[in-house]
Amino acid sequence: MTENLSADEDVIKYRLVGALVWILLLLLFVPGWYADPVPQGVQSVSSDKGAEPIAITAYHLPEGVQPDAVKQEILVGARERHLQEIQQREQRLQESKAQTQVQQAVATKRTSDTESPSIDRQYMVRLITFFEIEKADQFVKRAKKHGYKVVLKEFNVSKNGKNQIVYQARTENYNSLDKALKAKQNLDKIFHLQGSRIIEVTQESKN
Repeated sequence: MTENLSADEDVIKYRLVGALVWILLLLLFVPGWYADPVPQGVQSVSSDKGAEPIAITAYHLPEGVQPDAVKQEILVGARERHLQEIQQREQRLQESKAQTQVQQAVATKRTSDTESPSIDRQYMVRLITFFEIEKADQFVKRAKKHGYKVVLKEFNVSKNGKNQIVYQARTENYNSLDKALKAKQNLDKIFHLQGSRIIEVTQESKN
């Protein structure tokens, strides 16, 4: 009888010890599980242990914004960028042409000076031709307001079988190519000219 009681006491003792062990484990781990819960519908990603979780949610368009409107805005932006690129290319092309003309004029001057250095050369800019004297006079007055002396030279031309007088606007003569180039660039910018040219004037060709 005594042996049976002793065996029962040992079983009860082991069970109590096991229950205490489980309670201690729960007290250690359960608070950590509930300390940092993850909201429902949100996926938590963490690259390193102990790092704060990163919440990843799906992107939704703002209320009232339609997908077609967003697509249209993207297309408009792309079109505007394309137009800007075209304008920039055209501007670079115009600058390149102007630089080429300057280089050609300088090369021509150097060649002419080498061939006949004793000739006194001057330069003028042939600007634009008018068929009406009123418009030609207005051009001369506008150029004068900007500080440039422009003269008109008359020519007879044949138009539709009839002789007609045209008026060619040109600058005064400059004693250096650099001054003529500067005048050409400024007048082209002021009047938006595209066909102006620098003409070399020598002592022999003045009359």
